[in-house]
Amino acid sequence: MKEKKNELNPEVFEEARKRVESVLPHNNIKKGFFIRDFKGASVLGGMASVAVSAVVNIVGDSLNLRTYRLPKQTGSGLLYKVDETRGINKQKVQVLKGSEIKNHHIHHDVPEDMMQQNNVTLEVVQDGVGGLKPNVGPDGMVKAYVNFPDSTQEMLRKLVEKSQGKQDDRPANS
Repeated sequence: MKEKKNELNPEVFEEARKRVESVLPHNNIKKGFFIRDFKGASVLGGMASVAVSAVVNIVGDSLNLRTYRLPKQTGSGLLYKVDETRGINKQKVQVLKGSEIKNHHIHHDVPEDMMQQNNVTLEVVQDGVGGLKPNVGPDGMVKAYVNFPDSTQEMLRKLVEKSQGKQDDRPANS
């Protein structure tokens, strides 16, 4: 992980976080937002030229940007390479190395990855004055990706993880 000066405008992202938090004030869910017109979003600077999509995950008071870019080599089933920058609403950011990023190589689409990262991911658009806001339609609705796992599936996943952990703790010769 490398710490460096934030080249993005942290105030824009902090204001977007506050706007999303006002729509989803619940503290017990994982949430984030994605930028609808990614290529036209001036708030992302040069990232928009190499990436095809971006998601901002809200983690406490920090915003973590996941950008998705096409792999240089095709044919392996790999759809995207993911880059992650933590703290984009701060003056200093942490840029993660590929090996430090969960799901750095993904074989599924961006919406599926968003849903793995968050319970709710809202669509945001540029607000016309250099910022981002939730994309509220004329009917008052906001496009969102929602993922609340089925409780039985979640219990099964935890049991499998627990049993794998116990197996991994045993000596190799048992």
